[in-house]
Amino acid sequence: MFFRILTLFFLLSAIPLIADDKAPDVLAEKIYSEASEFSKKGIVLFNKEDYLEAIKYLEKAKDIIRKRPTPDMWDIEAEAYLYLSNAYNRINENQKALDLADEGINLFKKEKGYERDFAYCGLLIIKARALYQLYHYKEGIDSLEMACALLPAARLPKAKPAFITQQKTDLETWKKQVSELNDPNARPSELPPPEIGRRAFEALDKDKLETAEPYFNEMLKYDQADNALNTETLAVGYYGLGRIAFAQKDDKKASEHFDLAKKAIDKYPYRDLVLKDEIYTYCSAACGRLGQFDKAIDLMQQALVFVKEEYGEEAPQTAVKLAGVASILQKQGKLQKAIELMEQASAIIDKSQNQKAKDTIKGKLQDWKKELLEKKNIKGSPKI
Repeated sequence: MFFRILTLFFLLSAIPLIADDKAPDVLAEKIYSEASEFSKKGIVLFNKEDYLEAIKYLEKAKDIIRKRPTPDMWDIEAEAYLYLSNAYNRINENQKALDLADEGINLFKKEKGYERDFAYCGLLIIKARALYQLYHYKEGIDSLEMACALLPAARLPKAKPAFITQQKTDLETWKKQVSELNDPNARPSELPPPEIGRRAFEALDKDKLETAEPYFNEMLKYDQADNALNTETLAVGYYGLGRIAFAQKDDKKASEHFDLAKKAIDKYPYRDLVLKDEIYTYCSAACGRLGQFDKAIDLMQQALVFVKEEYGEEAPQTAVKLAGVASILQKQGKLQKAIELMEQASAIIDKSQNQKAKDTIKGKLQDWKKELLEKKNIKGSPKI
């Protein structure tokens, strides 16, 4: 637990009293009490791994303490930064984690003896992990190296030597991984985890399927995932293998991989909606090619929900997804319903600059209307 520097008694005794109804000590006590309460609730939620709810309380604590009338009370603010940055790191929002860690580090540097505080070392470690996930490998190693150098003299909670050992082990692992970056023959297991994903998709985008496959397979080692990052990595691994099978026209295998990716990403509570959309869309496409239209339409409609939430009701991405749902309906023979949805897609895409999507949507809409008219004419023709 974070080492609290100030006590409430010390804080209040340090604030000069003045003869006023809103004396700073009274205001300070109120602010400190409110911020402390939110911080405590946030930490309890963090320890329960409910990171999204924890973030709400910790952000509130940070906002409240910023209203303080004196420069004191920095311990609550530092505590909020420590847990906030860690929570964002746990849900794989690494840029946010990095920004908060940097703010917290700068806050500590204003205090005497900050290098000996465990929370300062903790922020350095969170910064290191965020940098490493953002492909800034050298900077991440530098930050972790600094933390490892300071930890032995830091005021560790309950004196945890195992924690220090783990950080030093991670540091050596990172250094070894980074040393392999320029080796063209390096196995996926020898590379930094973020690099595995980068190289996997780089090969996939160039249709180098055999090159991409071992990288995606490496991600499946997270099968016993117990945190957000591992769960998402597992989902990406199955998604990538599904994409490879889909490109090879092995739709049954692709569908199986996409189902596993969907199962993993549905466990991931922090909702990378773009990734979820891609998984559900490809799974729908594979099911459609297998003739499983009911499943395909359900998956595409769920993908449409993700896209609307991420981009908005009137976004071009929403129009494209509506067109995808309409296309499956058309294949099911539900032409009238397909046309209605495609008209919605057309109205949305008209507001965008995506000419290719406009041409595709309007072209299909025109063809389907023509097809529907022909069917009505045939049905209405007199029998001879």
